[in-house]
Amino acid sequence: MQGSDIKGGGDVSLKADGDIDLLAARNASEMHRSSSSVSGGVGVAVSLGSNGAAFGVTANASASRGKGEGSDVSWTNTHVSAGNTLTLESGGNTNLKGAVASGKQVVANVGGDLNIESLQDTSTYHTKDQSIGGSVTVGFGFSGSANFSQQKIDSDFASVTEQSGIKAGDRGFQVNVHGNTDLKGAVIASTDKAVQDGVNSLTTATLTQSEIHNRAEYSASSIGIGGGYSYGGGGMMPVGGGGNTTAGGVGTNQQGQATTGGDKVPGSNVPTSGNWSATPPVVMGASGSGSSVTGSGISGGAIHITDDAKQQALTGKDGEQTVASVNRNVSTERDSSNALKPIFNEKEIQAGFEIVGALQREAGTFLSNRAKEVDQKNAQAKDADAKAADPSNGLTDEQRLALRDQASALRSEAQAINDKWGAGGTYRQITSALMAGVGGNVTGSTAQFAQNMVVNYVQQQGASYIGKLVADGTVVEGSPAHAALHAIVACAGAAASSQSCGSGALGAAASSLLTGLFSETSPDETATQREGKRNLITSLVTGIAAMSGADATTATNGAIAAVDNNWLATQQIVQMKKELSNAKSTLEQLKVASKWAYISTKQDVLTTTGIGKGLAESGWNDVKGLAEFFAHPGEGLNGLKQLINSPDARQQLGDALFKELDAKIDRMSKAINEGGDANAEQLGKDLGGLLWQVGSVVTGAGGIAKGTVQLASAGIRLGSASAEAMKLAFNLLKADSRGLGGVATLAETGMEFGAGIIKQGKPFEAFVQSKLPAGTLDLNTIKSNFSTFDHLTPDGIAVSDKTLDTMAKTYSTRPASITNVLNGYVDDMVKFSSDGSKQGDFILRNTDISAKQMQLGIPYGTTSDQMAAIAQSIQYAESKGIKIIVTKVK
Repeated sequence: MQGSDIKGGGDVSLKADGDIDLLAARNASEMHRSSSSVSGGVGVAVSLGSNGAAFGVTANASASRGKGEGSDVSWTNTHVSAGNTLTLESGGNTNLKGAVASGKQVVANVGGDLNIESLQDTSTYHTKDQSIGGSVTVGFGFSGSANFSQQKIDSDFASVTEQSGIKAGDRGFQVNVHGNTDLKGAVIASTDKAVQDGVNSLTTATLTQSEIHNRAEYSASSIGIGGGYSYGGGGMMPVGGGGNTTAGGVGTNQQGQATTGGDKVPGSNVPTSGNWSATPPVVMGASGSGSSVTGSGISGGAIHITDDAKQQALTGKDGEQTVASVNRNVSTERDSSNALKPIFNEKEIQAGFEIVGALQREAGTFLSNRAKEVDQKNAQAKDADAKAADPSNGLTDEQRLALRDQASALRSEAQAINDKWGAGGTYRQITSALMAGVGGNVTGSTAQFAQNMVVNYVQQQGASYIGKLVADGTVVEGSPAHAALHAIVACAGAAASSQSCGSGALGAAASSLLTGLFSETSPDETATQREGKRNLITSLVTGIAAMSGADATTATNGAIAAVDNNWLATQQIVQMKKELSNAKSTLEQLKVASKWAYISTKQDVLTTTGIGKGLAESGWNDVKGLAEFFAHPGEGLNGLKQLINSPDARQQLGDALFKELDAKIDRMSKAINEGGDANAEQLGKDLGGLLWQVGSVVTGAGGIAKGTVQLASAGIRLGSASAEAMKLAFNLLKADSRGLGGVATLAETGMEFGAGIIKQGKPFEAFVQSKLPAGTLDLNTIKSNFSTFDHLTPDGIAVSDKTLDTMAKTYSTRPASITNVLNGYVDDMVKFSSDGSKQGDFILRNTDISAKQMQLGIPYGTTSDQMAAIAQSIQYAESKGIKIIVTKVK
């Protein structure tokens, strides 16, 4: 019998002199698909926009091919059932392959072997589709683009859907087999009552059993890469002839593919590097798997194995051991098939690819636009600086200062965007982790998405650490060691997210080695050009992975982590340090510093060069403002000499200080032209001090606007904040009123600088207390060492007293440390919560304070660069709502 059902209300008996075969019927279907197409066209592309009209001749072509194969096999089992007793009697073998024999009681007498086997339904599906296309536009210049996409889906399913077996009711089974009983994922079972009543029995010469492994698994991948090349006008000729046009070049179409000419979405030009460009690769995967085991078993009852020697020969176990190994926990009342349900859903995968692909393309466009925004703001800043420096445009000093402030603000905005969204930026890392999370498995669970995202973010931190090793010279970019480190990090990340270690390592290592394809970077390299490099390398890795059969999604994510957080994040710093190390003289170092000043996003010039370190310690932190001065230091020093020679400056300086500064400029000019690196740091300190001194004089004498214009003539470009600090430093130097906020004597204060808190700090506290309004509380009488503040005036002003011996070596050699110390005091005042007496009868809470004030006592001989450091802290305090009052003590 095959694929049939026999059902009787009473007794049913099957008897054969030979074999009884109860077999399943096989149902099969197959799918075969093959497709190919080729298309092409030639036309004229016309672009109309704010920049005018442009046209070009465009040719395009595309080709695609695909194939698919699938097969499905299912089984229609045979069922023989009796309402009462089912009897099976054969002179030969009894075979149940994809069959169930059932009744309240099942009696079987088998003259040969009893073979019971469950059969698996199977389904396989394999497709691969590829397409390639491109376009060329010729008019003014040339542009060409190419795109490649590939989608692969593989599914494999095999599972028992109904378990074969002898299934008895409450009267159990009595089975006698002359030969071997073999169970393949099959059962001889009864109800639990039959087990309890002890009516089940199996007598057989030998017994063999095995299990069937069920599986349901699928994997799919989708990649899309595109790029192009352009030069000149990118293939689009402006109407009227001549000039370039934004209508040319390589952009993207509505589907996010690289294209040229009329198909290009306006404003969609992709980032370029050396005329080459690439769209961000769109790489996704989908996968799922499940497994189970259909085991064999015999319900509880007597099992007798009659041929122990043959049993030993068949299984290596004797009869007793064989019986002990049988699963007895089976019942006709419980399904023990562990059948799997199909998990493959092509429509769900395609929908996931469509949604995530659109998200990845949007993310790529967003990051590209952030790079364009950075470049736009930097270009606007450069233009504002040029206008401020142009003597022929008739602008006032105030207008020039406003332009410099505008340029500074634009650069700060550009830097803030780049710090967040550029290479190594936190927001970019999160975006990349998000894309890796959703792209790793578009059909995955929320938990798997979260795991992939977190693992990728941690992987990027590892790549960032490797970047730091490159930046400090421990590891060389593109070296075998460098590639190996990235491979290790990427492998660990892939393994942690249940992806291919080898593919992750391939992507990261390949991206490291591919960086050698690009020429050395320069300070003029834009954020858009860096984005172009990134897209080119990651697209190359995607292509390599696809052609080599590796997991393109894992490889690309590994490459992105390495490129974003190592190469692009450190490339310019590494190049700058290389050039600085090759500089043979102080003058050459200054010129290198000038060259790289505008990319020194984290003051790398100030921390890398000896002169830069000295400048930083003198309190000078605006390296961009010194770019022109560094480029021509001799001319800059001559400009400073001319400034102090002006009548107003000489009047403010006096003869003695003028001669001192004039001689210092001469010494520094000689040191720059003749000196080596040994004294560069001291030279930087001297230069910083000189700049503060001269800047204080010119801003103090002529005002902030005029002073910044005068300093600009010497190559020193300042914004309002730095100029105001110089002006404030000048005012502090010139302050000569008596008492707090002016000048006091050592005698009237009782102070002795350098003698500790008892002779320096405490006397100043008493002096301040004596000068504050009547009724002011001395908080230190309420509680010794009252937190943060020393006085509370009747109108609620909390006053903190501080003294600084600026004559001490630390402060005289490193004026910047003054700012650090004072800013720390300000932070403590901001953080103040409450304090009071031990008895609790007086509590000062932050909410009780109407205003906060710091009274600062310093030696009368504090220098101009030290005053500038104090002035910067005064500005910082003002930003926190705190006032600093300076008293000079002599």
